[in-house]
Amino acid sequence: MEAISVGSDPRLYFQVGKIKISEGMKCLQELVQWYQSNFTPENAAILDESMTYLQSLQRQVQETIEIKQQNDKFTTTLNEELVLDANLENSSGFKRKRCSNDWENFIFVDSNGEERAQCKYCKRDIVVSSKSETRFLICHLQIFPNLRNPNGGANKAKEECVVDRELNGFDVIRKIIKYGLNGIKNGIVDVYKQEKDELRGYLEKIPSRFTLAFEVLSTRDRSLSYLAIKVGFIDDSWKQKARIICLEEVILGSYEKILKRSLENFNIDKKICFVHFSYFSSARIEVINDIFERGSIPIIGNFVPVFPLLEHLEHHVLWGAWRHKILDKVRRLVGYVRSSTNGNKFQSSVKNALSMGKKITSQNFPPEPYENVYLLEWVIGYKEALFELGHIDTNCNSINFTKEDWDKTIALHSILKVVKGAFRSLYNCKIITALLHFQVVCHIYFNLLQWKNSDDHYVQEIASGLGEFCDQLWNNCKILVMNVIVDPCFKMDGIEQWFKESYGNEADTYLQQIIEVTTNVYIEYARGINYGDRAISNASPEAELNSYFKDPKVDSGEEFDILTWWRLNASAYPTLARIARDFLPMPKFTEFGYSVVTDDEPIMMNPDLDDYLKLVMLQTKLWLSY
Repeated sequence: MEAISVGSDPRLYFQVGKIKISEGMKCLQELVQWYQSNFTPENAAILDESMTYLQSLQRQVQETIEIKQQNDKFTTTLNEELVLDANLENSSGFKRKRCSNDWENFIFVDSNGEERAQCKYCKRDIVVSSKSETRFLICHLQIFPNLRNPNGGANKAKEECVVDRELNGFDVIRKIIKYGLNGIKNGIVDVYKQEKDELRGYLEKIPSRFTLAFEVLSTRDRSLSYLAIKVGFIDDSWKQKARIICLEEVILGSYEKILKRSLENFNIDKKICFVHFSYFSSARIEVINDIFERGSIPIIGNFVPVFPLLEHLEHHVLWGAWRHKILDKVRRLVGYVRSSTNGNKFQSSVKNALSMGKKITSQNFPPEPYENVYLLEWVIGYKEALFELGHIDTNCNSINFTKEDWDKTIALHSILKVVKGAFRSLYNCKIITALLHFQVVCHIYFNLLQWKNSDDHYVQEIASGLGEFCDQLWNNCKILVMNVIVDPCFKMDGIEQWFKESYGNEADTYLQQIIEVTTNVYIEYARGINYGDRAISNASPEAELNSYFKDPKVDSGEEFDILTWWRLNASAYPTLARIARDFLPMPKFTEFGYSVVTDDEPIMMNPDLDDYLKLVMLQTKLWLSY
C-alpha cells in the first residue's frame, strides 16, 4: 500500500486500509486458535510476539486519538503558531527555535531527517516537523497532566512503567478496567519480587540479631486466617525498626513450614536472638523449639510480656480453685451472710468471737463485683466469726465448709496475693522500666520455686502444674537482666539493691544465679569482638565490663534516649554495644498485624482476585509503606 500523498483520495485510502486491517486481525485470530490446540513451550514465543504487536497497535490508536483531541481542543491560528515558533536555528541543530517553556518537557531526536520530540515522562515520540508542533506538545501535556512530576519526572516515569514496560498511563488503566487486577498480575508479581529482594538485601546488611514475633490473624468474618511474621532490630543509626516479612494464609493453624521457610528466604534463620510471644503458650514454644535447629536456636530463648504471664498464672490458680469448688463455697458463704435474714445472726457471731478473745481482721464486706483475692481475704478475716455462726445457725453448716476447705482457701489467698501484688506494682508505677519488669518476673519465679517445695499439699499441687511456665519465667529473667545491665541508668546496681531489699540474707544466693547468666552471655559475645581495633589494644573483655560498671551511671530523665547513648558510646564498649543492639529491640508486637488484615479486607474478600494475588498485593503494600 503506497503512502498517502497530496493527490490521494483520503476516503479510498481509508477503505483499503480497513480491508487490510480486517485481513490481519483474521490471521491473528486463526493464530490464537492454532496456539490453543498446539501448545508447546517452543510455541509460547509466538504468542508473546503476537501480544507485543497488538500492544503496539494499541499505542498507535492512542496516538491517533490524541491528535484528534488536539485538533478539537485547540484552534490556534497559524499566525499565533508562527510567533511561538520563530524560524531561527537553535543550538541543537534543529531548524526552528523553540521559545515556549513547554519544550523543556521533551527531548529532540532526528530520525532519518525527520524531527521528533520524545516526551520525558511517557517516552512517546511526537512528530514536530509541522508548523503546529508547539500546539501538539502543549496539548499532549494538558491531556495527560499526571505525567509531569515536579519532584522528578524521570523517577515518576520509572514507577509508572514498573507494572508493565509495554504499558503507560491510560493503557494500564484500560487493562485494569477490562480485565481487573488479574489482568496485570504479572506486573504486580514483578513488583512484589523487587520489593522482597530489596528488603532481603536490607536485612542481610544488618549486623545485629533479630527479635522474631508471629501472630495468626483472621478476617472479621473468621473465614480466612493469615500468619503474620515480624522481625524487630536496631539499624546502623541505632534506630529501632520492625518489618513484617510475611503475611500468608494458613489452614487449620498449620504455620510451622511457613515460618521456617520465611526465615530461610530472608536468610535470618541463624540470626534470631529471641522469639517474642504476645501470650504464654506451651504449644507455640514447642513449635519454635522444633523449627530451630540446634546451633541456630536463639541465644536466650522465648520472651513473653509481663502482663500476659501474670494473667496466665492467675488463670491457672483460679482454675484449680474452681475445680476444687473453693471459690463456689466462699461465694455462697458471703451470699448467706449478706442476706437480710442472716445479717443480725452474723453480727452476733462477730461479737461472740471477739468476746472470747478470737481475732477478727475483716471489717466491711468486699466491694461488688467481688474480686477473688479480696473475697478470700474477707472470708479468712472472719473465719472465727463464721465458726461461731455455724454453732447458732445450722443452715450455715449446709454449705459444708470443711477444715480442708479452709486450708485451701488460705493457701489460695497466699498465692493470689503475690500475683495481685505484682499487678499492682505495674499499675501504680508511672514509668515502666526493664528493671521493674525484671523485679516482677524474678519475684514470681522465686516464689514459684518455693511453692513447688511447700509443705502445703494444695500449694504444691498448684505449682507442680506450672513447670513449663516456670521455665518461661526464667527465660524472661535472662532477657530482662540483659536489658537492665545495658541501661546506663541502672547497670548492675539496681539489680543488686533490689535483691538485698527483697530477700535479705538470701539475696546472695539468688543474685549469684543472675550473675552467672550475665557472665555467660557476655563471654559468648566477647568472642566475636576484635579487641586489637580498640584504643587500648591490650584490653580484655573483663576489663571492658569492669570499666562499664565502674563508670558513673547516667541520670535518667524524660529526654534520655538509651539508643542514642549507645550510638555515642559503642566504640568504648564494643561487646556491650553488641548485646544492647540484640536485646533492646522489643517493640509492641501485640496485635501488630490485625489492622493490616482488617483494613485491607476489600482486597482479601474480593472474589475476582485469586488467592495468590491477594497475598502478593497485601504484602507488597506493607513493604511499600516502609
